[in-house]
Amino acid sequence: MLDRNIVIFISLLLVVACFNLVATLWVLIMERIPMVGLLKALGSSHAQIRTLFWWNGFFILIRGILLGNLIAVAFCYLQSRYHLIPLDPENYYMNAVPIHWDALTWILVNLGTCVLVAIIMTIPTHFIKKIDPQEAINYKN
Repeated sequence: MLDRNIVIFISLLLVVACFNLVATLWVLIMERIPMVGLLKALGSSHAQIRTLFWWNGFFILIRGILLGNLIAVAFCYLQSRYHLIPLDPENYYMNAVPIHWDALTWILVNLGTCVLVAIIMTIPTHFIKKIDPQEAINYKN
């Protein structure tokens, strides 16, 4: 039963991560509509512009994963060392929440998150195809 809860929890976190990164990428594209119009007017293809925004979103993803891992490792270390979250020994048969260090699981969760979110990030980049260069250059006026 505990394994099923972990899968549900990680799945919910993946959905939130995908939603947040898609929203961030969408905002980046919307803020730079005049730039997209200029790039199209200069002869850039849709694929080149989409790749530019995809890599921008991917670097945001990597920074977020690195920061999240740093915080998680720090918290796990503090919990395993100082038992910050105590448990009632009568109910749980242990004094504190145990931490199990498993590098393979850690790596697989990070890789899975990167792959899934990177695939989902292609969705907002398809909006670039619909941007007309002439209208985009005059977008803010």
